[in-house]
Amino acid sequence: MALGAPFRIKLINAQMPAMDGFALVEQMQRSPELSGSIIMILGPGARPSDFARCEQLGVSACLSKPVKQSELIHALARAVKNLPADPPGPHLSVAPSPGGLVLFGSF
Repeated sequence: MALGAPFRIKLINAQMPAMDGFALVEQMQRSPELSGSIIMILGPGARPSDFARCEQLGVSACLSKPVKQSELIHALARAVKNLPADPPGPHLSVAPSPGGLVLFGSF
């Protein structure tokens, strides 16, 4: 991965001080450098409106805070499986283990 290149998976907080995460996702989708990313949203709770907005925006996962470690790992595993072929650079893979899933990253 080139210095300054965007990460392929983005975990966005739905509630931020200056802009909500959904507005950020909309801006990212308009940016050629950031469109096509795998996006996951962390929301304040299981509100139907958040899930509907995630679906409308094409967000891969809409997780409720506080998110359980197992939920985050499973959401990341699903996202990694949906990534297109890896270009040269950082790589994230998932492997089963006796305690669940293990995420491996190389940079």
